Amino acid sequence: MALRVPAAFTGTLVPPHAAGHGSVRLEFQRLRGGAWAAAKTVKTALSDAAAGSRYSAAVSLSAAGRWRVRAVHPADAAHAATSTEWRPFTVR
Repeated sequence: MALRVPAAFTGTLVPPHAAGHGSVRLEFQRLRGGAWAAAKTVKTALSDAAAGSRYSAAVSLSAAGRWRVRAVHPADAAHAATSTEWRPFTVR
């Protein structure tokens, strides 16, 4: 069963980055057979926010089950590579 309605995934990158420069990847994994398997990667753009740089993406996932997501910012000239902790969620 496909998740037809996109879910919003948002967050804030600190320290701030210039709007429109760089990007954040949202990495999704699905629990399959007791192990996490890479399932989808979505690239998002950055925009200015009071607390840093905001990213947002509407994502549709392909199957019900246990999932997790993290945001990854690759290294660039001004910042080291960083990632968030994995955040679990369930698709029904």
